Amino acid sequence: MEKKIKSFEEYYDTNVIDIKFKSKKNGWEKSSIEYFSDRINKTYPYVDDSLMSLYSSNLILRDSCYNCSAKGLSGNGADIILGDYWGVYNVHQDFFDDNGVSCIIIKTDKGKKLFENVRENFDFVETQYDDIIKYNPSFVDSTSKPLERNKIFDELRNTNINVILININ
Repeated sequence: MEKKIKSFEEYYDTNVIDIKFKSKKNGWEKSSIEYFSDRINKTYPYVDDSLMSLYSSNLILRDSCYNCSAKGLSGNGADIILGDYWGVYNVHQDFFDDNGVSCIIIKTDKGKKLFENVRENFDFVETQYDDIIKYNPSFVDSTSKPLERNKIFDELRNTNINVILININ
């Protein structure tokens, strides 16, 4: 991330103040990254930004993402699980929102009581767990670690992030 910020600052001759990593400025299905600086602001779709291309290709995730212990219903001690409801359009078309839809999975009686206390603050529709995982398998399985990941991190230490993107595509 530091190299990407430095690259942006050098290219635009400015100082980055903030970054929105998963911006929904252009909608959920057109996620982007936004750079805010003291002189200009830029928004790039994931496919047009080298950092986001590496991220969305699962090449620069944290090591723990490849072996997450919190997967599935029994993989953690949570009372409630929150996450993206990918594929909601396929199950509840009338509930789709271009800014994204979250799912709330209530696992315990305590979670149910907590949700009952705040349910009036949400627009929601009940759904099935199988419908959630059908379109978001990351709830159940960790992301596979790409073979190129270690090479990418080695190259990141020694080169410009934009050059790495050119080499892997």
